[in-house]
Amino acid sequence: MGFFDSFKENLEEANRRMRVHDEMMKAALEADKRRPGIASLEFRQIDPSTANDPRYRGYNKKTGADDFLNCIRSGRAGYAEVAVVTTCDVLVDTVYKTLSSDYDYIYRLYAKVADLNGTVYRETVMTAKDNNKSVWPHNFWDEGFTNPDTVQASSLGRAYVLHYYLQNSECYLLVDPGEFKDLSKVFYRLKNSKRAGCLVIDNDCNCWW
Repeated sequence: MGFFDSFKENLEEANRRMRVHDEMMKAALEADKRRPGIASLEFRQIDPSTANDPRYRGYNKKTGADDFLNCIRSGRAGYAEVAVVTTCDVLVDTVYKTLSSDYDYIYRLYAKVADLNGTVYRETVMTAKDNNKSVWPHNFWDEGFTNPDTVQASSLGRAYVLHYYLQNSECYLLVDPGEFKDLSKVFYRLKNSKRAGCLVIDNDCNCWW
């Protein structure tokens, strides 16, 4: 086989995979429309006395911790245990470096979740992490990939979706079991970046589910 024959064959294969990718992406987006939204999870109230934990003292108001703890005290904060199906890194903001014309890219980790019965939910939810640290799955597209509406939740890592209010803003945040036991670990993540939403419809199929 000559060079040009090989080049043509590789190009045809690349075009074929691109068509498969696009078809699968359309199917995934259609599937998401039929799935329930995270807001419909069965949230349980966070015990109001949790806000009085001595570990939570001394955080300044800029972190949003005061508003968060007041929300817990008022009985408006809730949580739902979920299984993490897959995750993806999302660029949410850029900030200029001090004394430099360059800037930093700010990423946050988002997750696709299922309830404990295995039902997959529509949106991706922001986590308290900057990027994937192999705590949860991190899938990449492949033409053999499937994205069923129901998964085996018992085989997946557990986490908690927090539902709370910072003043009049409704928020959701996914935390791992260690963060759930000590909420001070996520205080600096309570105020979301202006460009980052708590719940995001994954129109780019970054999570491939």
